[in-house]
Amino acid sequence: MKKIMILIMLILSSGLVSAAMDPSVPFCERQGYEYKIENDTHLCYFDETHACEVWKFFRGECGEEYRKELPCVTEGDALFQQSGEECCEGLESNFGWWYNALGQPHCVKKMGFFQKVKVWLFGF
Repeated sequence: MKKIMILIMLILSSGLVSAAMDPSVPFCERQGYEYKIENDTHLCYFDETHACEVWKFFRGECGEEYRKELPCVTEGDALFQQSGEECCEGLESNFGWWYNALGQPHCVKKMGFFQKVKVWLFGF
């Protein structure tokens, strides 16, 4: 049992967690653009000839004319608040009381305190 717990801790503390929480790629894709890796450079393509590195686009250092207002995040989808995303009406971020396996908050139906405790304790 100890070996399994150690393995789980190693997986969760590995680069998988930080990669899953990178908001720059979903920021590009949720605006309708294409994400590609070319020669170890992570790019957000706006059309066939215009692109920016995803982090530069995310930070507003390039491609400003291509930035769009992001739509609200629907139920069950990952929420990247760093990029200004918000949950749709009637939903809330589960950040702070329940995470998915990689620690990324999602938009869920609004719940009362006791419902949140039940989900946190029992997973349903």
